[in-house]
Amino acid sequence: MSRHTVQVTTGHLRELAAKHGQAATDVTAATDAPAGVDSRIRRSHGAVAWATAAAVGEIQRARIAAGQGMAGECGALCGHLITAARRYEDTDHESGADLGRRLRP
Repeated sequence: MSRHTVQVTTGHLRELAAKHGQAATDVTAATDAPAGVDSRIRRSHGAVAWATAAAVGEIQRARIAAGQGMAGECGALCGHLITAARRYEDTDHESGADLGRRLRP
């Protein structure tokens, strides 16, 4: 088994959090983009295309559910990464303060 050193920096955690936050925003925008296509098909093609419009509507609902799930997970991961960064900083500060108290003459 190989040995690897894991190094975590709060800056990197916050950078990753920002990327996941942006991903959540982008997924939400992409999910919302084709909204109303089924209605436009019904209006433009009439009764002859209602079965197609219904199928498109089902696809849209599945797309929305998947997009909302992805955006939710990206947003949650963003929050977890920010929390992890804050905890690293808090631990570092508390450990430094404790060490400072112990080393005072």
